[in-house]
Amino acid sequence: MGNQLICISSTQMVNKKKDLCNDTSMYVAEIDGKKVQVLHDYLKTMSEVFHFPFPSRSLDSYYDWMKDLDWLDKNGYVLIVNNFNSFLSQDLATRELVIEGFEKIILPFWQENVMKEVVEGQAKLFIVYLVD
Repeated sequence: MGNQLICISSTQMVNKKKDLCNDTSMYVAEIDGKKVQVLHDYLKTMSEVFHFPFPSRSLDSYYDWMKDLDWLDKNGYVLIVNNFNSFLSQDLATRELVIEGFEKIILPFWQENVMKEVVEGQAKLFIVYLVD
């Protein structure tokens, strides 16, 4: 399984969470789409759930942190976005940018670009579950 965005029902996610809880090699972050309505909410929430050393104040700094994550000391990462239909519902353009950022920047980076861009960089699994 490669790095990917997966649309999943809340019922299916219940079973998937059980598996994820048993895998201590993966870092699992979970956010509630109902509480993330605009870019500021997203940056603040992601800074908190991924424990960024400094809060992100722009998409550029957010992408920089998401392509680092060394401080988490894990073999892979999972982001669960619950209530995805409500996620960034007041800022649909930003929602598109965030999804595109995963598809074109973050997921490809952890799949293979990390080995080209980082000294001794290692590919890691990164899965994003979009839950409704």
